[in-house]
Amino acid sequence: MYLPRLRKISDVLTQMHATDPDTVITRHFIESLIHSGQLTALKYGDAWLVNLDELYLLLSAEKPDDTEIADDHVPNERIMLTSGEIYRAFLENDPQTIVRKPNLRRFVQQYGIHHFILNDKRIIDFPAFAAAVNPKAIKHHRSQPRLRAHDDAVFDFKRLHPIFTFLCK
Repeated sequence: MYLPRLRKISDVLTQMHATDPDTVITRHFIESLIHSGQLTALKYGDAWLVNLDELYLLLSAEKPDDTEIADDHVPNERIMLTSGEIYRAFLENDPQTIVRKPNLRRFVQQYGIHHFILNDKRIIDFPAFAAAVNPKAIKHHRSQPRLRAHDDAVFDFKRLHPIFTFLCK
């Protein structure tokens, strides 16, 4: 079962710069992707979250094909899970998850996801929740693409391959 890796925008940038210190991705660029509708942002508590896999898919200039779409995205039957079970599933899938039970409960109320309270436990319709946190139905985790500014890429190529620079003159 696919669970998205949800991160705050600041955490996305921190993680991207830790993986690739020379990346050209900025906060303004990510926010412009959100405002243009190319990247989905979810209000979660007091923060806006993005799906890392959706961002990496967009930055790698790939489009999900039919096999990429999760066929188990919204099953016909209802699967009801407690907020604690959903939290533990996210934690098991992604140790750096930002998903926490109190914000999960607020998210469910805010997005109108079917749920009820039984013995002081919030029971949530998991397929509806999964569709809300992964609206583009991405099925696989992605790795971060290497992105460079044109001039930096040319400079690095010339530095790493001086023989080609000599031959091109």
